[in-house]
Amino acid sequence: YYNNVPDGVNPREHKTDVINRLFTQTKDGKYIMNTNDVMFKQSLAVYNKKYSRDEEIGEFYAFQQVIMGSEGGYKEEHQMENAKKLGRREAMQLESMMTQLKWSWKKAMSDDAIMDGEISDPMKKLLRDALNSQNKLAAEGLKMLKNDGKVFAVEDSKQIRQTVQACQQLALALQHLIDLGILPKEEKLTQASLENFLKETASTTQQSNELIESMKGKIRASKN
Repeated sequence: YYNNVPDGVNPREHKTDVINRLFTQTKDGKYIMNTNDVMFKQSLAVYNKKYSRDEEIGEFYAFQQVIMGSEGGYKEEHQMENAKKLGRREAMQLESMMTQLKWSWKKAMSDDAIMDGEISDPMKKLLRDALNSQNKLAAEGLKMLKNDGKVFAVEDSKQIRQTVQACQQLALALQHLIDLGILPKEEKLTQASLENFLKETASTTQQSNELIESMKGKIRASKN
């Protein structure tokens, strides 16, 4: 929607309208994704259709589920179809990342986070924390491009746009998981698959946060 400008519509006005519809500002100044807007619902449908199509042609785009190598007809793919529970070291790394991101994980990370295919309330709270992070980072990135676009080099602007897109895609996946209990690519929801998804989500969020913070530094430097 952001890049598909209808005929006869000013591109800048179209993109501004998309941003204003998808993100609303709360009284305390925070930006949240408006999941009730029809545009969000349609985007979610496109997202689901895209993943269905990608599964058929063997491409994986989200959450670092990318093709790791391809040579001579041999493909090595990093997937989570048969996810294993995180080892102790990986679990500690995940907890450290979630602590830094200020996600409420202590009650959520238990063996009963998934019971009979249902996500526990503490885990849903953790997922909402992760969702809020994506909305906040995407909104900050869009605000930078709108208000401080002239500060950035071409490559910087490209990185911000890519980060915004990654956050928006991850926000859709998290909302889908919270509302429907379905992981990307409709992978079976288990304790192990959820832990692996959280690890990928936390890692991606940290990278996005670092990129946004570095760009904030460039904005501050330009004003000195």
